[in-house]
Formats: sequence, structure tokens, C-alpha cells
Amino acid sequence: MLVLALAACSSYREDVRYEPPSFPKEYTAQIKSLNKEVTMDVMRMYLCDTIILVRGVSVDNDNVLHAFSINDGKYICSFGHYGRGPNELANYFCVAPDSESHTLHVLDTNGAYITIDIPRSIENRRIEVSSQGANPHHTTSMSIFRLPEGRLLHCEGFDCRFFSTDMQYRDTVRLHDAFPYISPEFEADTIIHKGYFSMFTMHDVKPDRTRMVCTGLYGMLMEIFDIGGDSIRPVVTRRFFEPKMKNQIAPQPDCVLGAGDLYVTDKYIYLLYSDETAQSRDNAEYMLGIFDWSGQEVARYRLEEEIGPFVVMPDDSRAYCWVQDAEGEEYLGYFDLDKI
Repeated sequence: MLVLALAACSSYREDVRYEPPSFPKEYTAQIKSLNKEVTMDVMRMYLCDTIILVRGVSVDNDNVLHAFSINDGKYICSFGHYGRGPNELANYFCVAPDSESHTLHVLDTNGAYITIDIPRSIENRRIEVSSQGANPHHTTSMSIFRLPEGRLLHCEGFDCRFFSTDMQYRDTVRLHDAFPYISPEFEADTIIHKGYFSMFTMHDVKPDRTRMVCTGLYGMLMEIFDIGGDSIRPVVTRRFFEPKMKNQIAPQPDCVLGAGDLYVTDKYIYLLYSDETAQSRDNAEYMLGIFDWSGQEVARYRLEEEIGPFVVMPDDSRAYCWVQDAEGEEYLGYFDLDKI
């Protein structure tokens, strides 16, 4: 019976196929400018009612977060600093936005954390922190998300893949520690396997906090999980492009670039991705693929200009994005999603 079980498992793995996404509808995004006056290196964007909050490095100030109006793109203010003083963090890598409380809960790699009150920070033109503290344990979380009942979901990868804590980083509950099958090469190298899911995957949680999606750079899978309570249950796994790694940090030249950014609403999963290879990365074209929460393709937008981080309105009517045009000029822009 053991031999039969192993044979069945081996047969299943041999039948795993990677098939590029096929979209029933395709459009071209008509990107329009909102603000070309601000120059900065943008890492992430967050949406708070009528405010776009950009995390990036500005040439005009040394703040971390920069607020813009979604109505006219007008720059409003900046706040937050790098450091070890009050209301400062060494970095702002792990951020958990909460649309209900209009806050950003931020954890740095040293274990310090703050909760930023966005409306008060914008009103007073300085960072306003509603809580702060220090994680009593070393953290290797790559991303965090707010869960119901005052808990945080951690996406990690090396120790436990997904776990939760309370807001003071105590009361740890292990939620899920399994990885999807990728290839025999990944199965034979635990370091590459765990390293890939820790360093090269991105996650987002559905606003109603019932599901989570995971996808990755260098090859592209899509995993959808049911979340809630004290467990995470995988419900969908799509394999689009096979991850091919030379080592734990570098892809093979023929590895497809895969996902570049991810954003979700209650209705759709928005995935910025490229189907070109790592050896062609300098001229790679990225597209915006739209999926439903069963993992099925809905539509794809081709982009006339290169975009970086983006956000989507809760009603799926418009995307706001950081854009780089053919001349290398960067600006805050938007495009409508009325055709999906």
C-alpha cells in the first residue's frame, strides 16, 4: 500500500502542467496623468477614501509617506521618518492597511511597530501614531494583514508559512505550513523551495477578509486560500509559468518574469505580470491580468506605458498607478476599468 501511495503521488506530480493564462477579453489601458510635478521613487501605494498614500523616496523631502488627492492628483502633504526615535521606524517594509479604521499598521525588521492614524496625520501635516511598541521576538515576516478580532496575519516562509498574532505580536497561532508542488528541482532543494516562497511571492487579502491570494515573481503560480478562525485552507492553485531558479536569489535566464505587483478588491484579483523571460527583463512588457476569486481569467489590459505600484477603487471602476512613459518621465496617473 505504501508503494502504491508513493506511485500515485509521483504520478500526480508528473501530470502537473504550467499553462499561461488565457483571457476571454483584452483591452488597452488609456492612462491619463494626474500629477507630473512630484518626483519620487515609489515602493507601494495605499488607498484611503479620497486619498492615495504613496510610500516612497521624494526629492523634495525626507518623509516616507506622501498623500495625494484622487480627485485632481494634487499633492497634499508628507509625513513619517526613518530612524529609531519616537514615532519612527528603521524601515516601513511590512504594512497592514485597515480601511475601516483608516490606519496603517507598520512593522519594521527590527521588531518595532507603529499604527498610523491617516486622517489625523493628513490634517496635522505630521505623523500621528495611535499605538506603538516592540515585537518581543525576532521577526522574519515578509508581509502582514489585518484580520478580524484584532489579529494580524503574517506571511513568512522560512519557519512557518502563514501564522497569526495579536496586535502586540503575542499569542502566535500557526495557520498553514504547506507549499504547492513546483518541480522535482524544488522538491530536492529545501533552501530554494522555502526561499522562493519567502522572498519572491506577494500576497493580498480580500477586503471582506474571507480569502487571500498568493502569487510570485520568477515563474507564476496563483494560490487562493479561505481564511478565518485558526486555519487557512487552500482552495485554488493555478500554475501559469514554472519557476526556474539558479539558486535561492537568481532565476534561470529562460525563467518567465511573472508577477510584478498585486492588488485585490472584493470582486477581482488584479495582477501586473510579464510573460517574457529574465534574460529579456530590460525590455519586458507588463500587462494587467484580472481574475475572479475562483482563479478564473476575466480580462486583460495591455499597457501603453510602464506602470509600477497601483491601487484599484473598491467598486472596480478605476486604477491609480505610478507611471513611467517612453521618455522615462514618471508621474501619478490613472485609467478606467469600465470595460470589464
